[in-house]
Amino acid sequence: MINWYYILIAALLLLVFVCRKEWKRRNRKRLLIRLLASVFAIVSLLSLSHRSKETINIGSNSKIILLTDGFSRDSINNLLSDKNVLLFTTNLSIAKSLPDIKIKFIADLNKFSSEHKNDTIHVFGNGFENEELNSLDQSPFIFHSLQSFPATTSVYWKQRLKPGEALTIQGKYFNNSPREVKISLQGFGEVFDSIKVAGNSQKDFSLTTIPKHTGKAVYSLIAILGNDTLQNEPVPLNIQSTSPLKIFILSSSPDFEKTFLKNKLSQNGYEITASTIISKNRKDEQFVNMHSTTVDLLSSANLEKFDVILTDDDALSQLSVSQSTALRAVIEEKGIGLVVKISNEKNSSSFYSHFFPAFSLQQDKKPFILLRSSVSDSDHYKLKIEEPVCLRYQTGAQTLLKDEQANIYASNIVYGQGRIVATTLNNTYTLALSGDNKSWQSLWSLLLSKAAKKNLPDEEGWVSPALSFINEPSILIVQNNTGTAEGLVGESKIYLEKDSLFPYQSRGAYWPVAKGWQSLIQRNGKIQNWYAFNKNDWKVLRDYQKIDNNKRYAARYPLKFIQQSAGQTGNWASHLKLYLVILFFICCSVLWIEQKLG
Repeated sequence: MINWYYILIAALLLLVFVCRKEWKRRNRKRLLIRLLASVFAIVSLLSLSHRSKETINIGSNSKIILLTDGFSRDSINNLLSDKNVLLFTTNLSIAKSLPDIKIKFIADLNKFSSEHKNDTIHVFGNGFENEELNSLDQSPFIFHSLQSFPATTSVYWKQRLKPGEALTIQGKYFNNSPREVKISLQGFGEVFDSIKVAGNSQKDFSLTTIPKHTGKAVYSLIAILGNDTLQNEPVPLNIQSTSPLKIFILSSSPDFEKTFLKNKLSQNGYEITASTIISKNRKDEQFVNMHSTTVDLLSSANLEKFDVILTDDDALSQLSVSQSTALRAVIEEKGIGLVVKISNEKNSSSFYSHFFPAFSLQQDKKPFILLRSSVSDSDHYKLKIEEPVCLRYQTGAQTLLKDEQANIYASNIVYGQGRIVATTLNNTYTLALSGDNKSWQSLWSLLLSKAAKKNLPDEEGWVSPALSFINEPSILIVQNNTGTAEGLVGESKIYLEKDSLFPYQSRGAYWPVAKGWQSLIQRNGKIQNWYAFNKNDWKVLRDYQKIDNNKRYAARYPLKFIQQSAGQTGNWASHLKLYLVILFFICCSVLWIEQKLG
């Protein structure tokens, strides 16, 4: 092959020779046209003699098949007959499971993608984990996933609860089958809650129950299609044993609502002090699950011992100035919660009244009013209310209970370091008496938990991600005042490094090796428990999310089809050569015609 530089030099010499001849020609008519035609003719010849590297490399790309977990053998059978196809995998078990096929193992995915950046890579199966996608460094691939299937696509629940707190598991279910799927929350051989998802639909679900046990337990989330169990996933939770709430009940007069509440709460271990005004100079004081006291119940020293003060607006209006000041002070400064029952629109307690303006609801009498929790869509309460009183919405107030017309029956505000919860309901006991004890517990759990004093621990720990799996890193996070910590998981000592962004947090990694409950013993002796799932637990959810992540990656970094681009380059090169030939003959024709014209 003649060196390109020799051709270039020869072309330049020819160009100088031709232009010199044209310049010296006696007939100087149309000199510019002759010079341009000569230049373009030689340039077209020079271009025709040049072979670009892109033209040489056309068709040099290989087709790469990369197998990941969840691929189907049938999906690649038609590709195995092509001898130019190369098979790879990042999962050594896949290579071992197909001894009849030559599959190369990839130890470094980043290096592999760099070496094959000019090849067309086809990924079959569920795709890569997030860490693997990050290591690809935006290298594109064609993703071939299996057909979608009925699956839980997202899920969340609190794994640590307090006694009496509701377990609520929320998520989204995608049912692409034509038949209905039933999802239920089960435990101890009992179905606590269930929901149905219609065929060919996607639905948000929320299942709830109030655990009656303490300590650790594992519930189950089960999805059933006809007689087939599609999913049976563990739902671990830990009911942490805490000191029962201390509640002070202050009543302006004896009423069944507060008496029923006092009896039910005391049966569940709550420490109750009740003061009821019998007449002008007579009070009834009761102490349940706690020692009696001789001090003034409405003094600051006594009120700050409680977590929640439950009263009514009439009782608050009868307090002396010093008692009202003491009550307000323990809420603002000590974080004590206040639950106040508003009986009518004439609310006269000045220090909180403007937060909860009340009004009488004028509407046709209904046998029952259906109330819903603004915190959990699954919680609803059916109550008979003769003359309903509602609260007007105020900026800064959180709605807790409302009816189908968005009328508010309970809300709460932050007041200093504490909270004030107001409610207009005075017959919630009818829920329990009608046999719906679960709804009664849920309602009062909501009101009391919102108001209760928040006791912050000196050291607290948790694990990320929320779903921790064996042989995968669990990030242990401990928060304390010093910012340094260490702990024990089994016999392994875990050193936690201070977070550079949050100096009060320390974190470290631990790889669980066995399924079940894991225990981190903190420096202060407290134990933080979390659950490590098996590889097959929540596999449908993880596969769905992995497929979705890979689809997003493939859409974000689309593949520039190398083989197609090479073909396009070849076509463009052939068209360019044709244009250059045409240009050469046009230039020659112009020179010939110009010479004939004289």
